[in-house]
Amino acid sequence: MENALLLSPQRCAELLGVGRSFVYVLLAKGQLESIKLGKRRLIPRAALEAFIAAQRELQAAAAEETQSDLP
Repeated sequence: MENALLLSPQRCAELLGVGRSFVYVLLAKGQLESIKLGKRRLIPRAALEAFIAAQRELQAAAAEETQSDLP
């Protein structure tokens, strides 16, 4: 990942491989932290990394639950 401390929603979308509007949905739901600098909404790199880590944990927990449901 690049060394920039703050990322635009567009750059976050590119890094995640999703559309920019989906990043705004994540921001609106509070799933992705952001700051406002002037008129710009920016996502701290650490917040993006935390979001990715949280998603990995959720998916691992879901996979574990699925495995425990198997006979």
